[in-house]
Amino acid sequence: MATPHLVTTDRPFGLTMGTGANPSPVIRIVIGIGEHAVSADTESVIVTHALGSCIAVCVHDPVAHVGGLLHFLLPDSRINPARAQQQPSTFADLGIPQLFQDLYRIGAIKSRCVVKLVGGADVTSLQNAGTLVIGRRNQVA
Repeated sequence: MATPHLVTTDRPFGLTMGTGANPSPVIRIVIGIGEHAVSADTESVIVTHALGSCIAVCVHDPVAHVGGLLHFLLPDSRINPARAQQQPSTFADLGIPQLFQDLYRIGAIKSRCVVKLVGGADVTSLQNAGTLVIGRRNQVA
């Protein structure tokens, strides 16, 4: 099995193998908020949990058999420059370009990439939230 090319911003990935009577050879790469990962390993799966207003950007190049996932929290890094420096994948404006650069580095071709977005919920349900509607702002980003 090839070693997956992984990118993280603040902590080691949670890697788990299948369990039970017939363990699966699939490696689950679990990323958290403000992290991303890419892999060229056909036996790995990249997952994230609990999106809420966050967005998961899922990218796959079916010809090169590479994929990646970004779990970003906020749309714009100007909100918190210090955090942007330490954990750029927290922000759409920094994380999305980095995700694609890492995918291109391991063989993805832009014209073949299939991109799916998940998340962006309005979890606050506040009538007067105004600019605090993070889910909608994340969708726009």
